[in-house]
Amino acid sequence: EKASAEVINHRGVPQSKSIEINTADTSRLMELPFIGSGRARAIVNYRNRLGGFVRKEQLLEINIIPDSVYKIICNKVTCDGLVFRWMDINHAPADSLKHPYLTRSLARIIVNYREQHSPFTSVNDLEKLPLLEAEILTKLAPYLKINP
Repeated sequence: EKASAEVINHRGVPQSKSIEINTADTSRLMELPFIGSGRARAIVNYRNRLGGFVRKEQLLEINIIPDSVYKIICNKVTCDGLVFRWMDINHAPADSLKHPYLTRSLARIIVNYREQHSPFTSVNDLEKLPLLEAEILTKLAPYLKINP
């Protein structure tokens, strides 16, 4: 294999070709164009609130990363899709079901449904819940653990 030429970023700092958004620290993220300390901190904070990025497009959910910046950085980042924190929806109380995709009221609905019926056997069981839109369930599913 040929060794690839060293890539120099916009700050004159050598960098590898892509940055893994699930493991990069703020310094590494700041090697991306238009990502300063504020945006880098926002990426790390959002990653921690999510429990890990499953798709790099989730960067668009961060308020201070506009589409224009995402278009510039999307080919410079990778996403391994590895989740590091899950929600156990069969055992967790409503106040501990905290996630960017889950409102407090939806957390209460999940717990109430579980208590009134029976534990969930799969993520698909959540389709029975009122007010849980399919789009939200699709985004939330990778972060759910179903322990009987």
